[in-house]
Amino acid sequence: MGKAAVLVVSAVVLVACVATVGVVTVSNRQAADSSKPQMAELSTSQKNIQQFCQPTDYRQTCETTLSSVAGDNTDPKDLVELVFNITIDHIKKAFDHSSTIQEAAKDPRTSEALENCRELLDYAIGDLRTSVDRLEDFSMEKIDKFIDDLKVWISATITYQETCLDGFEGADTDAAASMRKALNSSAELTSNVLAIVTSFGDTLEKFELGNLNRKLLAVDAESFPSWVSGGKRRLLQQSPAELKPDVTVAQDGSGDVTTIADALLRVPQNSAKIVVMYIKEGVYNEKVEIGRSYTNLMMVGDGPTKTKITGSLNFIDGVATFKTATVGTPLIKIAT
Repeated sequence: MGKAAVLVVSAVVLVACVATVGVVTVSNRQAADSSKPQMAELSTSQKNIQQFCQPTDYRQTCETTLSSVAGDNTDPKDLVELVFNITIDHIKKAFDHSSTIQEAAKDPRTSEALENCRELLDYAIGDLRTSVDRLEDFSMEKIDKFIDDLKVWISATITYQETCLDGFEGADTDAAASMRKALNSSAELTSNVLAIVTSFGDTLEKFELGNLNRKLLAVDAESFPSWVSGGKRRLLQQSPAELKPDVTVAQDGSGDVTTIADALLRVPQNSAKIVVMYIKEGVYNEKVEIGRSYTNLMMVGDGPTKTKITGSLNFIDGVATFKTATVGTPLIKIAT
């Protein structure tokens, strides 16, 4: 009786083992079968990324960075936005690196060059973020002007990085080599972004999106960039006499203030509407710093031979070349 019980239990265990092996075998087969479409999907995604990176000068950098974050996303617009964000992240790292090596810099000129780098890289990040924001307004009907605007901002980003490195000329330290190394990957990525945006129309066709109703708009001499709204265009088309200034600068005391610097104190930062500053005839010997927070500022003068702004800044006096501009940072300007 005891032997019979043992045999029955053994038989049950054997059946259970066979069933388990069967389940494991089937499960392994199912797993193998399910991996096939994933492999195919991965292959398709990788192939699209390779095609997307085709126009770039640094393909390996493009493919490697995109593959790590793109997943199975094959939408060209999403891939462009990813490339922008990756580039921003790399410039941020270079930005942080400049702060690190600045702490170790003892040479005054090197320290100043590093400080300038931080400012320039901040500008670079700002222009790339502006480009990402513009991607939200993308439409095939305005693709030509859209691409032209992006190319301007990306080119500026490249210039900012190159100007950062130019500041180390003549500096007898290792900071230049360290900064160049820190900017190497971001420089490659920025170059790739410019190449991708330039050939964006061709890329859309390669992704079989050429059947979209692409309507190219004619560009004339009086046209404005796509990011200039209708209200701003109307203001730009008006003569200074027709504009109602929010603040007036006049050296003779007939305005609200006598200097442009004082006028800026009256200008709201991050303004959603255009703020008009009227600068009357005179020679204004001052350095005008207009930061990024002064949005939608329009400066109107009495003409190029009447309203003059001069800062008398020179490289030989120890001022970095990019800081010798009389009026800094982009703004809307009108002069008659």
